[in-house]
Amino acid sequence: MTEVALDRGVWRDLYVALGEPIVNGNAASPDAPTFSVRIHHKPLVNWIWGGCVLMALGGLMAAMDARYRRSSARAAAASAKTAPGASAGHPDSSGLPASPVAAVSPAAPALRTTASRVPGVRS
Repeated sequence: MTEVALDRGVWRDLYVALGEPIVNGNAASPDAPTFSVRIHHKPLVNWIWGGCVLMALGGLMAAMDARYRRSSARAAAASAKTAPGASAGHPDSSGLPASPVAAVSPAAPALRTTASRVPGVRS
């Protein structure tokens, strides 16, 4: 049977495990019991959980950012104003912009031109 003790802290965790008795292990005093003991020092274990909480808070803050809500609202308003099948100056007659960047950025034609020069990327 193994007995375990834990000492948790901010800077380290200490695990002490008292194992099985060792038979004939103490030559100086044969009638005193001798046990195997394992001690594990684990530094900064609780900081892993703190990092997880910090990443979750950062994700929530990014998801709640007002800039993303405004740009999606602007894109929705712009697509509602554009008549279906009539895209603003685009040869495609589907009514959709050529890329998601074109819906929110006036620099979209320059981006499409740059992307057309990259091998393997079609605009």
